[in-house]
Amino acid sequence: MASAAPAAAVSGVLGRGPDARACFERTYDAAHLARNPTQTVTRILISVSRESLPGSVGLPPVAFLRVELARHGDARIRRAIAWCEHPFGGEKLNADGAVINLGQPGARCRVTGEDNMNAEEGHDGGSVDIRAAGGGLLARLSSPLRLRTGELVSVDKGREIRLGPSDRTFRLNAMPASACDDLRRAIREE
Repeated sequence: MASAAPAAAVSGVLGRGPDARACFERTYDAAHLARNPTQTVTRILISVSRESLPGSVGLPPVAFLRVELARHGDARIRRAIAWCEHPFGGEKLNADGAVINLGQPGARCRVTGEDNMNAEEGHDGGSVDIRAAGGGLLARLSSPLRLRTGELVSVDKGREIRLGPSDRTFRLNAMPASACDDLRRAIREE
């Protein structure tokens, strides 16, 4: 049953399909940033999808998250990939492996220090908590968060970025899943 938890953890965001995916985005205009002078994030994009792991015949798909941030004064896009393995908010699996909602479903997606599955020396890259909210997504980012500027971990292992309180909680708008096709491709390549 423990191996089924990752797929169930984001059912409130993705639904229960084995190959589900979703895309969320928020871009902040100059007026918003002027009202919130401590916020540095100008754009955030999150893709969530269920993917079968290579060689995982007979095991349920795993939920992954990819986050991309653009920040004021930094032309580079920062990104990370996470494995959504920790349900919270009162969602669990019963003995038959079916999802039981006891409250607002959500997930904690763990960013590891080196790659999405196998952090070297146990380095913690932080986490992204997600839950469905008003037709979109509520995302809470931990600080520090390990983000990189390279597309793949093999190119850029990233570094810890400290995020202030204004850069940690976001309400994102739902986008067509196809808007995150490049992020989903990156999840599969990693």
